[in-house]
Amino acid sequence: MSERLPLDDMTAGYLAGLSAIGQITPPLATCHRSVAYQHGWLNGRDDRLHIPRERASVLRARAAMIDAAAIRALANKENINE
Repeated sequence: MSERLPLDDMTAGYLAGLSAIGQITPPLATCHRSVAYQHGWLNGRDDRLHIPRERASVLRARAAMIDAAAIRALANKENINE
């Protein structure tokens, strides 16, 4: 997992997906990125194409789950390192 905050990764992914002209599927390199980045990339792609893949409420819930899980993982890592 990246040391960046999940929302930073989600935002970076969104901007990459939004600007990925001509790409419908995420590039292979994104499979090595965080789940937050991948979620953001797909949202950026959806906004670019004006074709949502899911209802907004579902995407917001998924983003909240990704964020909460990543924050728990970072907290656990900090507790282990103490």
